[in-house]
Amino acid sequence: MCCNLAHHAVIFAQYKFSVKVKMQYDMAPNTHISVTLSPKFRLQQALKKAGVNDPATVTSLAIAGRITDNDVAFIRENMGKTLQELDLSKTSFRKNRIDVSFANCTGLASVSFPDTIVEIGYRSFSDCTGLKSVFIPASVVELDTIDIFYDFWAFAGCNGLTSIEVHPDNPVFASVDGVLFNREKTELIKCPNGKRGDFFIPDTVEYIGRIPFSYSAKITSLTVSENHPEFLSEDGVLFTRDKKVLIRCPEGRQGDYVIPASIVELDGSAFSDCAELTSVFIPALVVEFGTCLGDLEDAGLGMSTDDFRSIENKKYMATEESAFYGCKKLISITVSPEHSLYASENGVLFNKDKTELIFYPKGRQGDYVIPASVIKIRKLAFRNCAGLTSVTIPASVTEIGSEAFWECTGLTSLVIPNSMTKINNGLFKDCTALASVSIPNSVTEIGSCAFWRCNALTSFIIPASVVKVGANVFGGCIALTSVFIPVSAIDIDLSLNNFTTNKRSECYGSPPFVTVHPDNPFFTSDNGQLSYRTDINLSGRIGKLEWTFSGDVLTISGKGEIPDYDYSWSLRGHPEKDKKLPPWYLIRNVIKKLVLKGNITKTGKNAFSDCDNISSVTFENFAMKHDMKNFPDVEDMIERVLKGYTHWDIWKFTDWFSRQIPRMLLEVKQNKSFSPHSVINPEEWHKNVERMIFCLSEMTKTSYKNHTKMKAYRKKMKEEGFALLCNNFENLG
Repeated sequence: MCCNLAHHAVIFAQYKFSVKVKMQYDMAPNTHISVTLSPKFRLQQALKKAGVNDPATVTSLAIAGRITDNDVAFIRENMGKTLQELDLSKTSFRKNRIDVSFANCTGLASVSFPDTIVEIGYRSFSDCTGLKSVFIPASVVELDTIDIFYDFWAFAGCNGLTSIEVHPDNPVFASVDGVLFNREKTELIKCPNGKRGDFFIPDTVEYIGRIPFSYSAKITSLTVSENHPEFLSEDGVLFTRDKKVLIRCPEGRQGDYVIPASIVELDGSAFSDCAELTSVFIPALVVEFGTCLGDLEDAGLGMSTDDFRSIENKKYMATEESAFYGCKKLISITVSPEHSLYASENGVLFNKDKTELIFYPKGRQGDYVIPASVIKIRKLAFRNCAGLTSVTIPASVTEIGSEAFWECTGLTSLVIPNSMTKINNGLFKDCTALASVSIPNSVTEIGSCAFWRCNALTSFIIPASVVKVGANVFGGCIALTSVFIPVSAIDIDLSLNNFTTNKRSECYGSPPFVTVHPDNPFFTSDNGQLSYRTDINLSGRIGKLEWTFSGDVLTISGKGEIPDYDYSWSLRGHPEKDKKLPPWYLIRNVIKKLVLKGNITKTGKNAFSDCDNISSVTFENFAMKHDMKNFPDVEDMIERVLKGYTHWDIWKFTDWFSRQIPRMLLEVKQNKSFSPHSVINPEEWHKNVERMIFCLSEMTKTSYKNHTKMKAYRKKMKEEGFALLCNNFENLG
């Protein structure tokens, strides 16, 4: 019996040893794997054929053949943390462009590119924190290094990157000591995030843009030669040659800094992300802070739009936000008492008479009482003040700018004074600890995303004074369980709100249970979900025209013109009295059908631009005119696309146009009253529409990534009969 037990014990021990050896063999890293891809043989299958059962064991991978988005996604999801070397030198990409994302492959230390690649695109290798060096082949002529947006950079967030080398025959780029320049070395494009210590700028450099030193936290000093023709350095800080503009303080600088007395302007990124900076002194001559193009008040620190317009020969500096963005330990800004525009009190920046609070240093801790002299709190004034635990707002304050308290994660409660009439867009966005906000009955509007991701909110009663509620006010409020809508709230934007969503997501969260006052004329609650009432019946007149709404149909009839209106999105910040909106604006989201009757001689601009849910347009007994312009809001969108507006305009136009115009065409063709005076050939016009929609779709896909591509597609649109389409709008009835 004992012998049998001993025998079985030996066998079991041998079995355990063999299993352990097998497991260690299976889990052992594969030092190098080479695979070849084909249309029917993708990366996952190729690795299995090479004997790899667990992709996470591969530390070095060489790929030959055409790689697809799915292959890259497989690497990112299954090998991103363990893959150290990636050889793409024999890999081919669609159109020889790397427009797929290897983002967050944190284990990746080196990557080799094919010598056929022409572009390394938008965020291709972003946040690959283990990446040490990259070599740019001679074939690469385009890198996503859009000057005003650091996050578009192909290697954004690669904080371990110490060297960017470029092939000497590259016609566009060059490198010096691992730093990226243009070919002529007149523009410094990007210093790798991992560079350390002092940085010397060559005499050839004439231009330094927005991103060269972004997130270069280990650079402690910027220097130039004494005879540099464009720049001057002093105490490791970079200035223009005349020492009137402070261009850049290195992000690694620590402690206090006194801006020299000769400085009149701070570049828009002068102190951005100087995380160890604790205090700054602003001398009397500084009158300009570089800010964003397009919206000068986007800056958390800076002058208003009107202030900038009053300064002659202003050079707008294209930056993302303010000169002090990301200064997490900054506790004090002191202004010279002789300054004509600014003042400071207890380290906080104000305008001269202290009626506007401009900037609150991000490193300050604890409570803060705003002085009674303050009337306005500037946009982004308290952004990312994580140590702020309480704010007392005096009754003198009548305006708080958009996103003023964005990311104040230490705030738990706040009382809004009854001097306020509007909660601006994004005011408390990402205030994750904010559990209660007292809103007075003086407030009539709550702006879009006002409480976005306020995760501590559990219930919310909208005051009885509120008339307008913007889009996605409570998006991401994952703890919110109930919301009360008063009778006064008749303008609620449901287009991007979480009142009706049926599933939890990072963006919107679970829908709270919504209760609506029974006398609200437009809204009701169906089992806790907000919706429009189905018994809305409205009517009115526009000059000689009559309009009625019933069910989901808007009917306009009679003889005359529909006037021009303002486009609501372009009116943010304008007083209500200055807005001219169509009479059906409040029911814009519930209109699904539009019927035009009679002899309408003109439909004005923006008459239907906010009616995103219209799916059909019908003409009944319609007397059409040769020179009539229907839907000029659509025509206006075409003009904006041609002039190069943003991806949002393109997306909105593509979506609206592709959904509505084909249906409208069909109904016009079927309608017996289609005027013989019209010179349009509907079939040919429809072909042009289809061509245009294809081009717009391609533009939409690339507009986030590459402005050059947008220009190419815009040119293609014109070549494909787009101009003819625009001309046809002149005659469309």
